[in-house]
Amino acid sequence: SGTPEFDRILLDAPCSNLGVIPRRPEVPMRLTEDGFKQITARQKAILDGASTHLRPGGVLVYATCSPESEESLEIVEAFLRGHENFFLEDASSWVPARWVSRQCVFTSEASMGFDGFFAARLRLRET
Repeated sequence: SGTPEFDRILLDAPCSNLGVIPRRPEVPMRLTEDGFKQITARQKAILDGASTHLRPGGVLVYATCSPESEESLEIVEAFLRGHENFFLEDASSWVPARWVSRQCVFTSEASMGFDGFFAARLRLRET
């Protein structure tokens, strides 16, 4: 894959859009179980691919407009298990603590007045 070329990557991954249901009520009607599995497989593949372009010490932020565990924390946890050279940084250093759970950003329309959202800040260890 050549020499990694980026110090920072923001990956706004394609997702189910379950975090925007209040604005897009048709979302659950068009989402199938197979479609959901395809989305999470795509998310994993894109995250794996993006990580190869990061320089040592660099930061990759993985974000989705879905706070669903299968598209958020489970993707990040699986990535970290398979990429021991990355670690999760605590989001409470960058955003208000009320938005942080398990070191990641989680928001929900109902509790905060805006769309459901997830973000995790992953750092590649220096070599």
